[in-house]
Amino acid sequence: MIDAAAIAAAAGALGLGSVVGAYIAGGKDRRAARAAVLDHIREIEFERWAPTDWLKLRRHTTALTAGALVAQLPREVVAEYVALVQAAAQLSQENYEADPESEYANGINGKVADLVESAARLVIVVAWSSRPIALVRAALGIRRIRQLESTIDEQSFSNRLHSARRRAL
Repeated sequence: MIDAAAIAAAAGALGLGSVVGAYIAGGKDRRAARAAVLDHIREIEFERWAPTDWLKLRRHTTALTAGALVAQLPREVVAEYVALVQAAAQLSQENYEADPESEYANGINGKVADLVESAARLVIVVAWSSRPIALVRAALGIRRIRQLESTIDEQSFSNRLHSARRRAL
């Protein structure tokens, strides 16, 4: 009869212990990265409104992208969110510069704001979904975001979004 010690010794000899240990440690790192993704989104949502500190916004979007890589989030979801943030931030800054004394100086089209918030929610939902479900949610979510985007008839936003997407590639 083989006892537990013999099985453990055989598994160790085959290197299975290090594989299992690495998998468990990797899961912990991915969970921490997912939590960091939420922090980065929170910071980005604050920083994207004018007057925009472009350096801070860039740092946060870069940190989000890096965290998403560690968390193994689908790249397209994060890239779409970052592109939307950049385009919306540019609009907000433009509106602020046009009339900084106005009560709505940094405001943007409500549909654009809703679109960026939808993309942020998509990143969060995907981050906390299991891998197979995350891939399905990502595909459906990107499709939904593109549908919402098609309802926005603000040409300056479309131009900025197109430019931001090109930079993201």
